[in-house]
This record gives sequence, C-alpha cells and structure tokens, in this order.
Amino acid sequence: MRKQLWGIIGLALLCLPARAQTPSVFTPEPAEVILSEAESPLKDLTPTDLPEAHAGEEESAPGLTFAAELLVLTPRSSSLDFALVDAKNDLIPAGRMQSLNYRIDAGFRAGLAYRTARGWDFGFAYSYFQSEDSFGIAAPAGALLYPTLTRPGLINQSRVASANAKLTINTYDIIVGRTWEPAEDLQLRFYGGLRFATIRTRLECLYDGRDADTALADTKSDFGGVGPMFGAEGSLNVGSGFGLFGKANGGLLTGTQRARIFEYNNGGGTLYTDFRDRYAHVVPYLQLGVGMEYRYNGVFLRAGYEVTNWFQVVDRPVFLNDFAEGKLTRRVTNLALDGLFLQAGFRY
Repeated sequence: MRKQLWGIIGLALLCLPARAQTPSVFTPEPAEVILSEAESPLKDLTPTDLPEAHAGEEESAPGLTFAAELLVLTPRSSSLDFALVDAKNDLIPAGRMQSLNYRIDAGFRAGLAYRTARGWDFGFAYSYFQSEDSFGIAAPAGALLYPTLTRPGLINQSRVASANAKLTINTYDIIVGRTWEPAEDLQLRFYGGLRFATIRTRLECLYDGRDADTALADTKSDFGGVGPMFGAEGSLNVGSGFGLFGKANGGLLTGTQRARIFEYNNGGGTLYTDFRDRYAHVVPYLQLGVGMEYRYNGVFLRAGYEVTNWFQVVDRPVFLNDFAEGKLTRRVTNLALDGLFLQAGFRY
C-alpha cells in the first residue's frame, strides 16, 4: 500500500513541468499562396490624381410664366406752361406762370414667357399708359394774360385761356433672360432684349379776348424708336413665402421725332402757323424699382414703387420773335413717371 502511494506521488511530480509549459498553437497555412505586391501579376491602374466630381446645373421643370401689373403713375414734365397772369396792364410781364400737370392715372403692363429647365426664359411684354390734364383761367379785372404758345407779334395778350395736355406711352419688349440662385434664399435674374416704344404728347390752348378771337395754339411731339435694353432683378426670401426685391433696366432707342405747331385766330378764319418737323433722334431711358413679394405654389404677388425717366423725349418748338418769322428754338425736355405698381402672376 505504501509503495503504491509513493508511486502515485512520483508520477504527479513528473507531470508538473509538462503542465507549466504553454502549449503551442498550430496555425495552418492558407490554401492560396499570397503573393507580394512585387510578385503580383495584376497592376493597379488607378490614377494618382482623381478629377473632381462634376456638379451639373440644377434643373427645374420647364413651363410658362404669365404676369400682369396695375400701374398707378404720375407723369412729370417741365414744358406744359400756356399763359402768364399779369395783375397789371403796364407792359411789364410780371406774375405767375400757369402750367398743366399730368394727373395720376392708371396703366397696365403684361408679359408672357417660356422658361427652360436650365433657367433661361424667352418672353414678350407690353405696357400702356395714358394721362391728361385740363385747366382754364381768366384774368382778373385790370389784369391780362400773356400767352406762351402763340407766335410773338400776333397774339401777345388775351383775357381767357383754356389748356389741355395729353400723354400716351406704348412699349413692346422682346426679352431673353437667365436666372441664377447663388444662395438658398437669393435669386438673381439678368435679361436683355429689344424694345420698341412710342411716346406721344399734345398741348393745346384756346385763347380769347384782347388780341385773341377764339384763337387756338396746338403743339404735338411724337417719338417712335427701337433699341437694345438690359436689366437685372434680385429677390431675397425672408421666410414663409415673403421676400424683398429690386429691379433696374435701361437702354437706348433710336427713332424718329416728329413735332408740329398749328395756330389760328378769328375762330379758324386766319391761319398763323402750320409748322412740321421730322428728324432722327436717340432717347436714353432708365427705370428703377423696389418692393415686396409673396410666392406660393407657383403664384406670386408683387407690390412696390418705381421711377422711369425718358431723357430728352419731348420736343416743343418755339418761335423767337416777330422780326424774323421763321426763327425758332427747341425746348427739348425729359419725361418722368413715378408711382406704385401691383403685379400678379403664376408659373406652371
């Protein structure tokens, strides 16, 4: 029994070194032979410098855009005088000049355009505006009127004057534009094209008393021209469909200026003047506008204030004196219009 015990202890001592050793882990070799990069038969053809990814232009659905505007404008001109009221009959012109002022009136502007998926638009626009004014005055007792529309030396004085002025403007535009969105809430549009315009003015006055016997003085100035136009618009979205916008456009019109003076006395029985003139003329123009807008599901509304100036577009010839009947000078003046506009339109 004792010999068996010592045999078991001896066997245990022999096994202790074997348990203390860390068993080695066998890692099997892969079935495929892994070749180094130098020994690989395949070559990496990926270029070292890759070109940047091309971002194509953002496209939108093509369609039509229609807009109509109500214009409430005041025309302004400095060549609408017709008589000087002199409180004393002393052969010294002194007093206040009587002039007409075009009334605030309504006009309209309408446009139709086709827009492409790339942001281009091609369209046509038409605008119409007309205004007039009438006024009459009689000289107080002991006073007189000096007419400013009659020939000097023939009708120099009168007691009564009744004047009327009329203005008519038509414009036709062929427009090509391009719209960009440089920022999320900012939209810019640049456009150009061709404009044809006609601007007609007329000033006539009836005089009576003293030198005048139902006398008429009638002056007309008509301009028609065509030329290039350029413009830009910008709108800033402030949230919930509301935004601010500004616009500016201008150009040059080359055309024909026509002027006429017609004058008679004695109720039409005596002709004093029948003058006509026609010549080539270039008229620059400029328009500026600001306002607010609202957009919702293709419908947009705009309201704002605009100013338009036609440079040197009104020609009123004036005879100088009664010694040289054919000598005359020209009063060439600007025509300005300013006021409010309300635009409504839709895109589909």
